[in-house]
Amino acid sequence: SNMRGGTVWCVVALWTIACVCPDNVEAHAGNESDSSPDTWAEGTREADNLHQQYRIYALEKVIDDIEERVKGLEQHPLNVGVRQPRGTPLSRTLDTLRGKVDKLEGEKCPRGKWFCSNKCISDLAVCDGYVDCFNGEDEDKDYCKMRVKIGTILIGEGMVCGSQIRKEVTLVITDIKQHDWFPSRPNMRFQTINRHIDKQGSLVAVSTRRIQGIYNFARHEFVLYPLGPIPIQVTCTFPKYGWTSCWSVSQVLPTFSVCGEFNMNIKYD
Repeated sequence: SNMRGGTVWCVVALWTIACVCPDNVEAHAGNESDSSPDTWAEGTREADNLHQQYRIYALEKVIDDIEERVKGLEQHPLNVGVRQPRGTPLSRTLDTLRGKVDKLEGEKCPRGKWFCSNKCISDLAVCDGYVDCFNGEDEDKDYCKMRVKIGTILIGEGMVCGSQIRKEVTLVITDIKQHDWFPSRPNMRFQTINRHIDKQGSLVAVSTRRIQGIYNFARHEFVLYPLGPIPIQVTCTFPKYGWTSCWSVSQVLPTFSVCGEFNMNIKYD
């Protein structure tokens, strides 16, 4: 079992039922009339604090369980010593679980920063060819691999920015250029194909555009620059260890208000 933030997990056998206890709370066996100094009236500050502790422990247990599932899949007989082909059921399951771990753990640094060696560094310094972290994590060769390449096709579907018409979006990456003087932000070019679908499911129109953007190694996301009279920026973010799909978010500039979001999957066949 794991120890987080000085907490201690203890297992008390009570009629074959396991009880997880924080280090400052005793587990009491007995009848309902058993009184103890750790019993507080509902609504008191002590009771609220205790409830909050149990919520924290429950979330930590969820994270631990997911991490164990990820480790189990990584040690699967079909996965030992062999990188799973991307797009297979096993690789998609791994990506999904890793994404859940990322969301539960949350961000340790504000946007524009990246966490390593117990500090926050500029995300511009990630994968720039210079080691800024004590353990070299910011220049890890596997982490510094782009999730996409020239020719990658991503497909998604959803409502975009106030439109009452659903869009089936196909995004093709047509060019990637990584400059020696700014390697952490490669320039990208995209071709988009939008199929507009009405409420009856009929194809209304098809539109296509060429768009420029950049790739962010620290967040493993690519950004499509605004195009047209309405300044809408589209960002698609991969899970920290995910390779098969990214979460697309459309935002109106300069307020960055979200006006559309949906998942985009890499097409492998």
